[in-house]
Amino acid sequence: MYIISKVIYFLLNPMTWIAILLTLALLLKKRRTRLLRIGLFTFYFFSLIPIFQLLAGWWEVPMTDIRTIDQKYDVGIVLGGFSKGNIKPYDRLHFTATSTRITTAIELYKQGIINKILITGGSFVVKEGQLPEADRTKLFLIKMGVPTADIIIEGESLNTHENAIFTKKILDQQSPEGSFLLITSAFHMRRAKACFQKAGVNVTTFSTDPFAGRLDTALYYYFFPSATALRGWQFVIKEWFGYVSYKILGYL
Repeated sequence: MYIISKVIYFLLNPMTWIAILLTLALLLKKRRTRLLRIGLFTFYFFSLIPIFQLLAGWWEVPMTDIRTIDQKYDVGIVLGGFSKGNIKPYDRLHFTATSTRITTAIELYKQGIINKILITGGSFVVKEGQLPEADRTKLFLIKMGVPTADIIIEGESLNTHENAIFTKKILDQQSPEGSFLLITSAFHMRRAKACFQKAGVNVTTFSTDPFAGRLDTALYYYFFPSATALRGWQFVIKEWFGYVSYKILGYL
């Protein structure tokens, strides 16, 4: 299922569609002009930041101003996917674009808003000398001054559904009556919250690293293609597909 999902996500990537259209344009002479037009339109549409931000903003769960939080939570649950496990040397945590998930958790912990940090997320392939993401993150948190007693790890899950199921088992043992703050990317929060609710974990959401933001007033912003928008669509479309798939499978 993991491999199948990766193949599907690859096929759902707008950059894949553009590559296929342009390749077909080279191979099919009779339809070359039409395919080139469709390919260029597809490229232009998905590379415009205003269009991307409009739809991303509709989907994302808005961020919360830390200054407005008026309660403390027993555990801050941080969903994995914010680091790379296949980069040497393995003596440190190599971050991805969603690293704000863990840096925000540290900030919330330092401010006393969450009492403990729970990291949920394993690795599909763990090579010699590597550790699952949760274990690697634990070492990083210790370096950042978080006491071992305040770190909980769940290093077996491979997807959001398993994040919720396996985390539920840990919380039932260590904090059955606790209050929980769910920390993940804004574009991922809808599916994550639904999974945890389905698993029986009542959470308050705390979104990070949103794609949607304040629209620029510069004229070029509305007409010039952007690689950032193209990359952002890859995450958002993947999330839409994941949400629908989880709904069909009964995970939500």
